[in-house]
Amino acid sequence: MDFSVIMPACNEEKVIANSLRAVINQKSDKELIVVCNGCSDRTEKIAKKYASVISIKEKNAALARNLGAKKAKGSILVFMDADIVMEPGCLEEIKKSLEKGVFGSCKVKPDNSKIIARLMCRFRNRFAFLGWATGIIFFKKEVYFNTSGFEEVPTKEANKMIKEARKLGRFVIANCYVVNNMRRYEKIGYIKMILFWIFELINRRSRDYPVIR
Repeated sequence: MDFSVIMPACNEEKVIANSLRAVINQKSDKELIVVCNGCSDRTEKIAKKYASVISIKEKNAALARNLGAKKAKGSILVFMDADIVMEPGCLEEIKKSLEKGVFGSCKVKPDNSKIIARLMCRFRNRFAFLGWATGIIFFKKEVYFNTSGFEEVPTKEANKMIKEARKLGRFVIANCYVVNNMRRYEKIGYIKMILFWIFELINRRSRDYPVIR
């Protein structure tokens, strides 16, 4: 099997079906694993229509990703948020990109046409090479298991493993897009979110991430 797509989800009943269908429609050889962490809505019920489901009581996306990886059978591990939608052909482009590297991310575009939303996504794409995963990050399986995995912290949970993975090979950006749900930016405000990301970039301390459902 080429791919294991691993999706942590906590109370994502409004958006997860679209994300799952987009993965299912990819033509690549794949399995889909959803790890419901701390769900109290219909997320798990919806996910079972499309994927293998692991359920834990604790709300912890990093733990969920690591648990999903342990169950994965694919040679490429793709970790993606439950509100991210893959465009057609995304998995194949990920596979092509890994001919030149060992882990990476995809480009991102917004789910609306607002200028500020497009600028925000361009900003994130510009700095993706620093390890700012755009809602999706992928690894060759052997590379992932030669890192310490996702760190159980509020944000920056991938930072440590990205540093470890860089010692094993190149970080690449796949030539494809995923669509980012901009609900968090719409609710909190684009300027506040930009300031949050700048703080995250320059500050070593991890802060609680704004949760919007």
